[in-house]
Amino acid sequence: MIARTIAGLAVVGLVLAGCTTKVSGRPSTTTGSESSKAPAASPSTTAKPVEHLSCPQVVDLRAHLAYGCVTDAMTRGISPIWTVKLERPADVNWTMDEGSTDVTGVQGETPAAAAKRMVKRMIDELYGKPLPKTKTEQDADITVGSAPGHLIQTLITIDPAYRQQQHLRVQQERLWIAVVQVAPGKLSGWYTSVPDLLKGLWAAVPNTIKTLQVV
Repeated sequence: MIARTIAGLAVVGLVLAGCTTKVSGRPSTTTGSESSKAPAASPSTTAKPVEHLSCPQVVDLRAHLAYGCVTDAMTRGISPIWTVKLERPADVNWTMDEGSTDVTGVQGETPAAAAKRMVKRMIDELYGKPLPKTKTEQDADITVGSAPGHLIQTLITIDPAYRQQQHLRVQQERLWIAVVQVAPGKLSGWYTSVPDLLKGLWAAVPNTIKTLQVV
């Protein structure tokens, strides 16, 4: 999606509806150098997770979510929507993203309603004008460990006029958003957006979703 720099601003899967998908919540098995891994907690039954906001394994304590990276080739970025954003350049002022944030809204909002709200906000704010065309490819309840959640996968086709104006090669992007009830009355979201210029990574997203954990 639209790239935002610190200086300037500071789902391939089954098409499902009304079914429940089990997310294992197991740690990422992504390999990487020892120095890039999250600090290991000392052996203790009461040890608290340590925040780690870089690949290959993210631990976002504000959102109470941990997850692996779709690709290790991402670094910290800035988003007006997501408090944690990792990005990889894909085109002129366009990046592949992954991240998380607290998405708690009105009292009693369900993970499904919050996921739909976040998809709409992303489309309205981050894909230019005229707005892109969208197609919902997956809309399903999930569980992360024992926590209820909801996953939406959207195929986004960027408006040709906007592409021409911005000199973009990217034409389409897939957006995955998962919202999880991490505690009573508290919802957190995870997302990744992968443009067609990096579509070889689309197939890696379902396995990344399986690494989601509540922490």
